[in-house]
Amino acid sequence: MIAVAERADLRRQSDNLVFAEAQREEYTIVTENVADFVHLGLQRPNKAGHIMA
Repeated sequence: MIAVAERADLRRQSDNLVFAEAQREEYTIVTENVADFVHLGLQRPNKAGHIMA
């Protein structure tokens, strides 16, 4: 597991970019910001990924 704060390329980036990068790298997102990430996941129904709160 890594935190967004550990990745200079992801710090201060939009949720959309973080979500896309997590999908590309096949990471699971663990967040307290569930509403925004669930919304992003619904926009990409054909993409694999997990969102955990």
